[in-house]
Amino acid sequence: MVNELLNLMEKLPEEKKCVLQELLLNAPYWLLDAFIVVQIPKNTMFIKSGEESKTVYILIDGHVKATDYRIYDVVYDYTWFEPIEIFGAMEFYMGYDAYITTLITMTNCKMLEIPMDLFKKWLLSDVKVVLKQVKDMMQKLDEQSKKERAFLFLNGTERLYYLLVSMYNKQHTADGICEVRLTKEELANYSGVNVRTVNRVIKQMDKNQLIIKEGRKILINEEQCKKMESMLTHKTT
Repeated sequence: MVNELLNLMEKLPEEKKCVLQELLLNAPYWLLDAFIVVQIPKNTMFIKSGEESKTVYILIDGHVKATDYRIYDVVYDYTWFEPIEIFGAMEFYMGYDAYITTLITMTNCKMLEIPMDLFKKWLLSDVKVVLKQVKDMMQKLDEQSKKERAFLFLNGTERLYYLLVSMYNKQHTADGICEVRLTKEELANYSGVNVRTVNRVIKQMDKNQLIIKEGRKILINEEQCKKMESMLTHKTT
């Protein structure tokens, strides 16, 4: 398995490869040999809140969303993840025996999978890894709390602006273009508005040249992102 893992790392984009190499830099051979490469199809719930946390996953390729349920079982997709991301580690740090979040693949995903007991054994033997992971988690939790606070003061249109700006900053290509790969239903779930509002806002954004519509595809360039950021400044600072 070690050779397969090394070959996989070599094929990753440079930025992702560096992150994974840093994570596993001092990992013992027995840990590297225990990893399994798994392919998980789109729209698969691979972690369910409340189920026993037996496995840790490392996202190598693809996108994953965290899903919760509001009152009356309304689905709320409150954040999404891209490589490189660890799933299952937070439960260990918090001392929970069950997963605290439901995770669903948004695309076909490639992940590294390892039993929780081996993951625990590794962390308990390497304090530097623990400190690095705790730091990363705290930064992500801080980012999430800022998003939630900002959302309290945003209307439906502004929530979509905020979401699209966040997506652009995370996913834009080297030439400054971001393709929005979410359906209108997913945009509604992430922003906490209904699909009718999404349709209305997207139509208005297209008219105001805040997005580029190519059939069902939505594109955002750097100039459009900056315009939306400017419109949000007084609400999110």
